[in-house]
Amino acid sequence: MSRNKVFKLSAIASLVIGATSAQAALYNIEVVEQSQNENFGSAISEVSTVTNCFTEDCASANPKVASRGRIGEAGQWINDEMDFLFDNRFRFVDQTSNRDEYRKYCDYNLRYNTCEAWADRFFYGTNDSGGARRVLNSFSWPTPFTAANNNTKAFVTGGVSLISEVSGNITGTNEIVVNNFDGDTAIGNSSSGYMHTGSSNFARQYKSRGFYGTTALEPIVTSQPLDTMGVTRAFDSFEYNGKKYVVGSSAFSIFGDKSDCETVSDPHTKAQCQNLRFNNQAVVWDVTNTGAITVSKVTDTSTGTQSYQASVRAATINPNDSNKPVLVGYYNRKNSSDMLPEAAVFLPTFDTGGEINGWSTKAISGTTLNPDGYIYHNSVATDVNQNLLVIGNTKRGNYDYKRSRTDVPVEEGSLNNRLWVANASSSSPSATYLSGGIFFAGAGGDMRSVNDFNEIVGRIDAENVREVDGKIRRKRGFIFPYAATGITGNRSGIFQNRAWWLDDLTNDGSVGGNNNQFRIIDANDINNAGIISASAMMCAGGYKTTSHNASCDGTEKLVSVKLTPINGATAANIQQRTADKDPVERKGAGVGILLLAALSLISFRRK
Repeated sequence: MSRNKVFKLSAIASLVIGATSAQAALYNIEVVEQSQNENFGSAISEVSTVTNCFTEDCASANPKVASRGRIGEAGQWINDEMDFLFDNRFRFVDQTSNRDEYRKYCDYNLRYNTCEAWADRFFYGTNDSGGARRVLNSFSWPTPFTAANNNTKAFVTGGVSLISEVSGNITGTNEIVVNNFDGDTAIGNSSSGYMHTGSSNFARQYKSRGFYGTTALEPIVTSQPLDTMGVTRAFDSFEYNGKKYVVGSSAFSIFGDKSDCETVSDPHTKAQCQNLRFNNQAVVWDVTNTGAITVSKVTDTSTGTQSYQASVRAATINPNDSNKPVLVGYYNRKNSSDMLPEAAVFLPTFDTGGEINGWSTKAISGTTLNPDGYIYHNSVATDVNQNLLVIGNTKRGNYDYKRSRTDVPVEEGSLNNRLWVANASSSSPSATYLSGGIFFAGAGGDMRSVNDFNEIVGRIDAENVREVDGKIRRKRGFIFPYAATGITGNRSGIFQNRAWWLDDLTNDGSVGGNNNQFRIIDANDINNAGIISASAMMCAGGYKTTSHNASCDGTEKLVSVKLTPINGATAANIQQRTADKDPVERKGAGVGILLLAALSLISFRRK
């Protein structure tokens, strides 16, 4: 799809751009996957052969890298307990006119001037693939579900085994996302795929089941229909006291109308049992023996007029406290009848023999949804490292539509997803919101991952145009060495102790060079050696200049990439990209303006 839009670098971006006389770059870029219409970076494994790619040759380090391929917009996300971490009444599933619910969400929580097109993309998908409509109406969908139109596919380098398809279902129709690695073992989520239940009926057994390698992680409740249809989600792992655990969430009950699905046989084959809504609690699975996996709760359960949702998104061990585990994610704080999804730290409790027998929850102050009358609609801790640095996001928006459409205060023209850090070792963790430099007032983005050198990666707004009643901002991948100077072997000096757009750190100054084929739009994961899994726009043959807003004479494509630090690179090798003085007309963009709009919103939560 061609695109003829003027592409300007914003004033705020210009403030941080300056030329240097340095040569080379900090990272080399390598394509990991480009076979699908859209390809996103996902997880990257640790490597045992090197410790620091800035001082060692990592050409043969070969970490496992996971990518997510997609044909069109998902509309429904197998990684999230509720859509946008907002829809705790499942309006997106239940309402007769589901498409209008997407429009309403955009009108209240994003307020773009393109909400009609935004809703169409999320609801209708692309080329008979993706979109919420097809998934929600699968039982009576007029065209077959096949491997060719399966919207979300997982790709992993190095021959890592993934969860098998459900026996008897249509081959290749199970959607898979890899969220993490435990060594060479993949951790993630998979849908069941679709099965024929009649001449034209396509039933889906479950929306998501977490997996550890080739083993499915079952729900915490084993009664029907949860045993067959209950969802689970897996995000990370930890080891403690000789045992291996995986963390995530599990359905514990049906929310809303049960449609007799608790009593009918084979509920997943019945029309009325499609798209069941579930209450979910945070859980851990003991996967020490994959032939006898057990699951236990992290959070308690609760029910009400809104669904209960909680999840563990990341785990670490505390080397300063007997390697005890520390988990982070979100829980539901009950406030009257409201179930508020808020960021939390989860700490273990122990029996007299030193075994984990439960978990306590610590809220993270500054991330609550109603400090000034419901100005946020969710907060979630997305990762934590062995220094107990927690990273997360708080989405400015209209919780449960409690306020009028224009009543939630905007920040510098945006209902932004705010980025923060916190200290899990504190008795009362408190969020510090990022500011200064690329984190300008009103900037929104996503905190994706942090390694044990406090190197945070994610994405952030790259321009400060007004989004409310305006257009969607471009985003760029970033890296930020946060308070890292006291960490042994830290690399913060290479980054001049500040945050950077990764585009500046991949600029080698050569128009014809390999790196000039890419602009990094998201950084999804980083390992301790410093290698990054990312998503990039690729212009085959290279952009016309090395500037941030250079044009592509060919076709742009969204690809997943790996950024490997260059052995011997230092701060002197950083060359900040300039901006072309005149507006640049970008031609031949293969993915089009609607995809870029979607990319600016979608918060694909790896953890």
